[in-house]
Amino acid sequence: MEAVNLKKKQCKIVVAVDESAESMYALSWCLSNLISQATINTLVLLYVKPPPPVYSSLDVAGYIFSGDMIRALEAYGNDLVNSVMGRAEDICGKFSSNVRFLFV
Repeated sequence: MEAVNLKKKQCKIVVAVDESAESMYALSWCLSNLISQATINTLVLLYVKPPPPVYSSLDVAGYIFSGDMIRALEAYGNDLVNSVMGRAEDICGKFSSNVRFLFV
């Protein structure tokens, strides 16, 4: 198997991030070892937001959530995304000043 020289080739590097310290360590490791000012690599941070729970009147567990409860759960999910990406942005800022973030 041939090694890839990341300094000569444009690559996209994907790092999955979540709430864990391990994922932030993986991001730091990637920035320390794979990304530098001399490379033209693109770093993509992947966070998969879980879908909001959907409950119907036929739910087996017998729980029915009001619209307020569902909105609160969605707001919590959005706050979690913002927290994770904020931590990732702080880590990236320590390694490079030219990091740009695009939230999709």
